[in-house]
Amino acid sequence: DLCDYYYQQGDQLYARRDYKGALDNMYNALMIRPRDARIVEYIARVEDDLRRETANDKLRSALRDYAQGRLKEAYAGLKGVLEVQPGDSKAGKLLADVTSEIEQGYIARGRKLYGERKFTAAIAEWGEAKPYTSNLSYLDKLIARAREQMRLDADEKRRKAEEAARRAREESERMKREEEERRRAEEEAARLNRGGPMEGPVVKT
Repeated sequence: DLCDYYYQQGDQLYARRDYKGALDNMYNALMIRPRDARIVEYIARVEDDLRRETANDKLRSALRDYAQGRLKEAYAGLKGVLEVQPGDSKAGKLLADVTSEIEQGYIARGRKLYGERKFTAAIAEWGEAKPYTSNLSYLDKLIARAREQMRLDADEKRRKAEEAARRAREESERMKREEEERRRAEEEAARLNRGGPMEGPVVKT
């Protein structure tokens, strides 16, 4: 009958490792005989094989990404493996290694930027590391330190600006005083010149 047809088709596709095609046929057979234990068991076996194959494909892809230095792609691929096969120890170990490498990369770039006093960029790098860390408090300390340094730098910049403004005012006032003294000296000189030469006392012999 039609149920046996779907079952046989599914069995043949399974033998050719076409797990998705096999499942389609087996589910069609199950719709005709919903409580057939043989079909249910077959579907369970094919589902397991399909999960295993899918996980292996994802793992191979993740390994290629890792070997080529595409760490984020490898991370996403390994997460996908564990979604399909949660107990995959190989994927779990590699995911831990990849996660650590991603985190350390962000931390190292942040430290370099911090050393160059590019604090905003350093904070951004450390923020990017947060999804990959198991020690969030450490990243928070790095970020807090950078923000404190930014505050100190801003205070120093403001202090220097205020000092420069003070010096500019003092210089302006000094120049005004000198100009006033020069003007007065010129006026006094002009006044004396207008009065003519001064006569001295007459000395009798």
